[in-house]
Amino acid sequence: MTESQVLDATCRSLVDEPLSTHDALALAQTFKIIGDPARLLIISEIAQAGATPPTVTQLTERLNLAQSTVSHHLKKLTSVGVVSRHRCGREVTHSLVPETFERLSALLSYSPQQ
Repeated sequence: MTESQVLDATCRSLVDEPLSTHDALALAQTFKIIGDPARLLIISEIAQAGATPPTVTQLTERLNLAQSTVSHHLKKLTSVGVVSRHRCGREVTHSLVPETFERLSALLSYSPQQ
């Protein structure tokens, strides 16, 4: 599976029906990308920004990381549909993709069946 394959599973719980091989591979790739500590910090910073998506420069300053490092991680997060990129004139901002987090939340919801 390539990084460009985005998690596209429908919003259902793992309890509802087993994952297809395709969905399992996409989910594993998404978790692999999200699982890096620097990427989790980037996700957290973007989430905290709220209605004003941050630029790479702002993320670089807030996280004390090199611009090239932040750009690299944003590219990875964008490749699996966790982050989206928006050009505003000369600046590029980044925001979280709510649908991706909704799918992950739905897939991972678990309540023991009685």
